Amino acid sequence: MTRYRHEISTDESRRIQRFLYVVAAGTTAFALILIVAFLTADRWLLLISHESERRFVDRYVTVVKNQFLEPGDPVLQRYVEDLTHRIAAHMQPPRDLNIRVHVVKGPPNAAATLGGHIFVLEGLLRALDSENSLAMVIAHELAHCINRDPLRSVGRGLLLDIALSSAGGGGLAGSQLLMRRYSREQEAVADRDALLALNEQYGHVGGAAGLFEALRPSDVETLPGTGSPVRDILSTHPAIDRRIEAIRASAAGNGWPTLETRPYPEEVRKALGSAGPSSKP
Repeated sequence: MTRYRHEISTDESRRIQRFLYVVAAGTTAFALILIVAFLTADRWLLLISHESERRFVDRYVTVVKNQFLEPGDPVLQRYVEDLTHRIAAHMQPPRDLNIRVHVVKGPPNAAATLGGHIFVLEGLLRALDSENSLAMVIAHELAHCINRDPLRSVGRGLLLDIALSSAGGGGLAGSQLLMRRYSREQEAVADRDALLALNEQYGHVGGAAGLFEALRPSDVETLPGTGSPVRDILSTHPAIDRRIEAIRASAAGNGWPTLETRPYPEEVRKALGSAGPSSKP
């Protein structure tokens, strides 16, 4: 039996080469578009309105709350909501930014998400020793919302999803790993804005570094009664010592005093099951 052997003609060879050139050019153009979009994301993402962002994310927040999170104590919910609104009044958030606070059970943590949602875990109130320190954390998360840091990070993550999926890299898992942190610049700006709001709220910045001081492994290893390592709360944030130094330097540079902090109200201390710490500078 004679085996068939196909020979590519010169004309056919040219057509194959043209096809490969088109594929290579298209792939290169697509990669360039992704790179440009990623590098300029901070600009064009801001064209998305707060209302559109909120409509997009609300459904997912509802699912997460209903299926994965346990509501916190109603007393703590009202207290943190009220404190958040008082702090926000000094930060002049956009009118269409609807800040919503969710106090839920869990180890010490707080996070700002898309759509102006701020989650505060009850363990955070136990880890801190004053209203001032809690206000600093809340103001920091408010600053992320006002500066639209969650949108910037998620937007870049979506672009990475597209790129990684196209390259067979798994998409979502890869981008979540790479984009779960705010940049050092974003964190520094949020700290600066929070410190300003804290001074305007209380007339001083006492307790501003309270959270970071509590996070030092040598100071606090475990949150009493939970078994949760306090140091985990900001595992994705810049080095704690640098944050403390920057806060103190900013306070000194602006001439803001560090005075006695305010303890939690009695009803909050009862809800936390603790007599509550005494005030301290």
